[in-house]
Amino acid sequence: MNTQIIPHQDRSVPPGAIDVWSQSQSGSQLGFHQGPVSGNSPVQKVQRLLRGKVAWAIVLGLIGTVLGAAAGYFSQSPEYRALGKLEIRPTIERLGIKDSNISFYQQFMASQAQTIASPRILNMIPQTEPWKSSKYANDPQALAAVGSGLKTTYLKNTFNIDVQIDAEDKDLAAIGVQTVINAYQAQYKSNTIEGLERKIREFEARARELESQSRSAEKLINDLTSKYGSDDLAPRVSALQREVEDIARELRGYENNFKAAVGAIEAMRNGQVKTPIEELAQVDAGLAQMLQDIKAMSLKLQMMRSKFGENHPNVRDLRAQLDAISQAAEQYADTLRKEILAIIPDFVKGGYMKVTPGQLRVLEARVVQLKADLAEYEARRDALAADAGKVASYKLVIKDANDDLTKVREQLNELRFLAASQGDLTVMNDGRYPAPIQNKRVMFGLLGGIVGCAIPIGLLMLLGLMDTRFKYSDDAAGSSMSGIPLLGILPNLPDRLSDPAQASIAAHCVHQIRTMLQLNAMRPEGATVFSITSASSGDGKTSLSLALGLSFAASGSRTLLIDADLVGGGLTSRLGNNSPLGIVDALAGVNLDDCIQPTDVADLSILPIGSAQAHHAGGFSPPTVRKLLGEVRKRYEVILIDTGPIMGSIEATPICASVDGVVLTVARGQSRPLVERAISHLQSIGARICGVVFNRAQHKDFEQSIGAISIRSAARSTVNGSGHNARNPGDIGAVAKAVATSVRNEN
Repeated sequence: MNTQIIPHQDRSVPPGAIDVWSQSQSGSQLGFHQGPVSGNSPVQKVQRLLRGKVAWAIVLGLIGTVLGAAAGYFSQSPEYRALGKLEIRPTIERLGIKDSNISFYQQFMASQAQTIASPRILNMIPQTEPWKSSKYANDPQALAAVGSGLKTTYLKNTFNIDVQIDAEDKDLAAIGVQTVINAYQAQYKSNTIEGLERKIREFEARARELESQSRSAEKLINDLTSKYGSDDLAPRVSALQREVEDIARELRGYENNFKAAVGAIEAMRNGQVKTPIEELAQVDAGLAQMLQDIKAMSLKLQMMRSKFGENHPNVRDLRAQLDAISQAAEQYADTLRKEILAIIPDFVKGGYMKVTPGQLRVLEARVVQLKADLAEYEARRDALAADAGKVASYKLVIKDANDDLTKVREQLNELRFLAASQGDLTVMNDGRYPAPIQNKRVMFGLLGGIVGCAIPIGLLMLLGLMDTRFKYSDDAAGSSMSGIPLLGILPNLPDRLSDPAQASIAAHCVHQIRTMLQLNAMRPEGATVFSITSASSGDGKTSLSLALGLSFAASGSRTLLIDADLVGGGLTSRLGNNSPLGIVDALAGVNLDDCIQPTDVADLSILPIGSAQAHHAGGFSPPTVRKLLGEVRKRYEVILIDTGPIMGSIEATPICASVDGVVLTVARGQSRPLVERAISHLQSIGARICGVVFNRAQHKDFEQSIGAISIRSAARSTVNGSGHNARNPGDIGAVAKAVATSVRNEN
C-alpha cells in the first residue's frame, strides 16, 4: 500500500475539493459523502425501514397472504337470489266512464314497495303458503334470514315492483319470495273494502260541504256588489280616498285663511294700526303702480341732486311732483283702508288676499261647507271600504274552499282507485327459480391476501420506525445526520485480529478516512488539529484516534497524539506510556519537551494523560487549550486529540470548540437521538464537524462504500499471499493493530 497519498509538504486544497476553512464558524459542513445517502422517496423509506428484515418480511408476507386469502375466501358463502315481479296499472277502470289516471301514482307505487318489506307483511309469513307447509315453518332463523335478505324496489317510470331475497339456501330464497308475494296479495285484496267506502263517503260529504261554502260566498259577493256593478271595489275605494284627501287639503287652506283674517283684524283694531301701504299694494294694482312711480321718481331725484344740486329748478320741480304723487298715493291708500279690513297670505291659491267684511263671511261659509262635504265623503269611503273588506274575505273563503276541494277530489281519486283496483294486482314472476349471484369469495380472498400480507410487513416497518439505533453506514450519512458527510466506515473486528484479510480491509478503511481528511479538511498552511470524539463511550473513538495517528505518520506527516480523555485515558494505556507528565501539566505551562513522549512509530508522538484525573477537567478552558495548540502547531503538522464523549465529559467541549475540525465516531447500535444531541451541542459551540466515521460496520456497508472495489482488491491481495508478515505491535486495539501492521508491512 502506498502510504504517501498526500505529500506532507503540500497542504493546498485540490481542485474540486471543498475548503472547509472558507466556511463559517457556525459549523458549515463538508460537501462529500462516503457511501449512499438515505433518500426521502417512499420506496427508499420503506427499504430503510425493512433493512435487515427483508427475509422476514418476505416469509411473513407470504404466510400472511396465504392465511388472509384463505380467511377472506372462506368468510363468504355462495348466495342465491330469488326475484319476483309485481305489476299495478295506474288507471282506474270505470264502466261507461272514461278511464282516469290515479294522482301521485309514483308515490303510491313507492309506498307499496315499502309496504311489501314492512313488518306487517313479514308477520304474515308463518301463516301463509308455501312457507306454512315448508320445512322452514318452525325455523325462526330461516324467517330472520328472509327478513334480512328481503329487498323491494319500485322501478321508476314503470308499472313494476321487484321483490328480491338473497340467501345462502336456494330453496329458502325461492319459498321466501313466493310467500312474501302471497302475503302481500292477501293484504292488498283485503285492504278493508268497508273502510275504503266509508272514507269515500266522508270525502264526498266534505266535497259537497266545500262546494256549498263556495256558492254561499259567491252569492254574498253578488248581493254586496250588485249596486256597484262590479265586484272589484278597490279602485272605487282609492278614488273616494283621493276625494277625501283633496277636500281635507282645501278645508285646511280655508281654515287657515279664516284664522289669519280674524287674527289680523283683531290685531289692527286693538292696536289702532293702519294697514301699511305696501301691503295694500299687494292687493290693488293702481296703488302698486303709484308706488312704482314714486320709487322711480325718487331714484331720478337722487341722481339730479347729485348732478345739479338741491336748488336747481329741475330738481325743485321734480321734488314737487314727487310730493304730489306721494300725497295722492296716501290718500288713495286711506280710501282702500276704509274698504279692506286686513291683508293676509292666501293659503288656498297662493299670494295675498284682501279681507273685507263680505270676504270674511265667504271664508266662514266656505269652511262650514267643506267640513260637511268632508264628513259626507268620509262616510261614503268607509262604507265602500267595509264592503270591499267583506268581498275580499268572501273571496278568500272561496279560494280556501276551492283549494281544499282540489285536495279532497285528489284523495277521492286515490280511494276510488284503491276500491276499483282490488284483485287487479298481477304477479309477473313469483321467484320460484333462484339464480346464483356473483361469488364474492374471490374478491374477499384477494382483499384478505392483501391485508394478510400488509399486516406483518407493516409491523416490521413499525419496528424499524421505533428502532432509533444506527445499524448501517448510510444511517450516519447525508440527510439523516443534518447533512454531515460520512468520512468512512470501519469494520467490526475482534480484539485478537488474526485474519490478514480483515486486517488489510481495516487498514485500508483508516487510510481512506485519513485521505478524505487530507483532501477536504487540512489547512492549506500550517498544522491542522483534529478532535476525535463520540456521543458516548464505547463507540471506538480511541481506536480511531490511534489508527489515524499511525496513518498520518505513515503518510509522512509529523503527527502528535494528545490523550485528553481524563476518564478513559485510552491512548496512553494502549501505547503503554507511564510518564507522570501529560496534558494537564502542558496546560499548566510545563515544558512540552518534558511532556511529549515519542513512540516506536516514525513521525508519531504522544502527549499522554500523565497523572491527570477526572477532577482536573476544570482546568480546561478555550484560552488555555488554544495556547497549548498554538505551541504544538509549531512542532507538528497533524495533531489528533482523543477527547472524552462530547455529551459526558467536561474537557471535550472547550477542546472541540478550539480545534480545526471534529471527527465524530458513531458505532453501530448507537442511539440516534443521542448522536443528534451531540451534533447539536457541537454546532452550538461553533465546532467545525469534518464528518462522521461509522464504526463496527457490517459486510453490506462495505459493499455499498465508494471504496468497495479497492477494499476487495486489498483483501484478495492479502489472501493470495502478496502481503507481508508483521510482528505483533502490542495490544493497541484491533483497528490500530491493522493499521500498524499495514504501516510496518509497507515499510
